[in-house]
Amino acid sequence: MKIRTLRAPQWVQLDPDDQARFQIRPLTGEERMELSQHVWLSPRILQMPVDAMYRAVRRGLAGWDGVVDEETGEPVPFSVDVIDDLPEGAVAALVQQIHALSTLGRVIPPVEDADGRVDPDAADRYLAEDEAGNSDSQ
Repeated sequence: MKIRTLRAPQWVQLDPDDQARFQIRPLTGEERMELSQHVWLSPRILQMPVDAMYRAVRRGLAGWDGVVDEETGEPVPFSVDVIDDLPEGAVAALVQQIHALSTLGRVIPPVEDADGRVDPDAADRYLAEDEAGNSDSQ
């Protein structure tokens, strides 16, 4: 069985001064679960070891246009086999884009009170605290 996702692949450009464009697709639930064992989330940062970043891009990158070989200046045809040749900075940026496309929204873990009941206002407090943290860092 193959289930259609809500989000279609899309083209992204990592640098407005660069002609390279990358087609990314959302990861499946199975792919996200596999990669989640390598991810650490802080309030504003997605952190992954380098090998996990390249794995995520191998799964979420569907094509590219305008990627050139730095030595020859020739276009590089898209192939999963050459993804490992992409610069680490580009891979990190692609991981962020793939993650954003694969996520329908923010997931906030339920907060339980001392009696084990879920606090219905916890999500609002979490978001307010997170927004306050974001504004302080700007």
